Amino acid sequence: MSQPVSDEFTLAVCGGVGKSSLTVQWTQNHFMKYYDPTIESTFSVHKIIDNKETHLTIIDTAGQDEYKTLRDVYMRSAFGFVLVFDCTLKSSLEELKEFTKQLERLKKEEVHDEEEHEKKWKGNLYPCVVVANKFDLIPEDYENRELTEKEIKEFMKTELLLSENTPLIFTSAKTAWNVVECFETIVREMRAFSKVELPPQEVTSSHQANSSTSRKRNSLFLTKMASVSDSHDCQNDLKMFLM
Repeated sequence: MSQPVSDEFTLAVCGGVGKSSLTVQWTQNHFMKYYDPTIESTFSVHKIIDNKETHLTIIDTAGQDEYKTLRDVYMRSAFGFVLVFDCTLKSSLEELKEFTKQLERLKKEEVHDEEEHEKKWKGNLYPCVVVANKFDLIPEDYENRELTEKEIKEFMKTELLLSENTPLIFTSAKTAWNVVECFETIVREMRAFSKVELPPQEVTSSHQANSSTSRKRNSLFLTKMASVSDSHDCQNDLKMFLM
């Protein structure tokens, strides 16, 4: 019996709170209590998801202001996105607006630059999941919760400008609750998005444009990384990833 063809994706984990803990919990099976928010890390993992081998490069982006200049490059390099916030803080959810606004702009620029048909899945220009982390800290008393699921979904639609069909997953990086579901869901979203077909007359030119654009992105990424201090080991990891 022939083996299923494997998938290969690059995804970025974005947000201000809990993204590194979630990533480490899934890739290394432990809770990282203390971490340096200035460090970018890349993880290369192989997983069997829905009986299909999947190779993932995960970019765990830094949240510090000094790295915001590199965010365009991370977002252009990634195919899927995990948008993480602290479900005990409304301000943490509001911080995601900056990320989705930037993603929307970049994806529309890519469509324009490559003269592609605008490609969408579930109403979005890119595959993503929204992750409400720190569920273990939510009060059992529903009335005392900072955010309800209904409020989060409404915010996703009206402020983050995401489709109402965008997956919302509550997780706890500390207890590992729903962490597997979070990453397996984004893999399914990326698989589905990659199968969305362009109009027949644009398929060939689109494929050629994608190859050219990928080389341009890699060159731009390395140029940007050269402008940051060489003291961070993560830069070497990211360079190797894009070689």
